[in-house]
Amino acid sequence: MRNVSAFRWLMLTSLLLTLGACASTQTQSEYPAVEAGNRLDLEYPIESRTKMMSLTIRRDANLPTVIISGEGARARTAIEWSTQWFTADGREVSGTSNRFRRATINPDVAFTLQATAPVPVAETVHVRIRQSDNM
Repeated sequence: MRNVSAFRWLMLTSLLLTLGACASTQTQSEYPAVEAGNRLDLEYPIESRTKMMSLTIRRDANLPTVIISGEGARARTAIEWSTQWFTADGREVSGTSNRFRRATINPDVAFTLQATAPVPVAETVHVRIRQSDNM
C-alpha cells in the first residue's frame, strides 16, 4: 500500500512539473524592432544603455519621417545620431539629415528621435546612434 501512494505522489509531482514547464509564457518582441529594408546601428555602449528600441517610417505627410523610439537604461547618456536616406533603387539621398545631432537619454525615461527625409522619393533609412563625449 505504501508503494502505491509513493508512486501516486511521484506521478502527481511529475505531472505538475511537466505542466508547469509547458505553461504558456508571455511572448516578448524582438528589439531593436526595425521595419524591413531599414537599418538601426547602435554603437557600443548604446545598446546596453537603451531598451525597447524601434524604428518606423511615417509616410502620412509629403516627406517621409523616421521615428526612433526607446527607453533609457542604466545611466544618463549623451548621444549623437544621424540618418542616411536612400531611394527605392538604393541611391543615397544627400541632405541635412546626414549630420549628427545631439540628445540625452535618461534611465527609465521614454525618448523619441525623429528626422524628415529631404525628398519624397526616400524609401529607406540608415540610422546611427553613438555615445557623445560631450555631456
